[in-house]
Amino acid sequence: MAFSIAGGAAINVNSQGELALQNHVTISNGISVSGGRLSFENGNGGVYAGPIAVGSGGMEISLQDWYGSTVRSGSISGTITGSGTINVDSGIGANGTLTLKGFDAKASSADIVLNNANLAMDSSTGTAAASVTRGNSLTINTGNVNVTGVASQNTNDVFGTLNFALGANQTGYSTWTL
Repeated sequence: MAFSIAGGAAINVNSQGELALQNHVTISNGISVSGGRLSFENGNGGVYAGPIAVGSGGMEISLQDWYGSTVRSGSISGTITGSGTINVDSGIGANGTLTLKGFDAKASSADIVLNNANLAMDSSTGTAAASVTRGNSLTINTGNVNVTGVASQNTNDVFGTLNFALGANQTGYSTWTL
């Protein structure tokens, strides 16, 4: 038996709640999260394409099957609003990748924290802007940052503050301007 969510239905994920997106499924519903978790499971092709509102309780993004230790990857292509902290982790594994895909995929007021996870920023799709504020701050405890795009778009991916812990790696930029 298959279950589905109506296309226009709002989704709320509160403390101790989780919305797990299956392999190669794209969900365009608006999602409000405060203390809950968005995750990817059973594969690496899931996309959260709708707007995501992060409440004061913050949001966890889990890059691991909820029922085991297999590390997963997925994308967000919608705009993220709110100022709660976004914690991205691969659970007990490492090297899952969250991709912020397109110019609308940004969390302009939020703090993003990577723990055993990678963040990819892909500006190769969408309408170019002079700069995209991807987040208020980015803290990399363990993980990598990779930036891809189209050189002719000459777009800057901006974070108000960058915090790099020992073991953090950055690729895709030849120069960091702070």
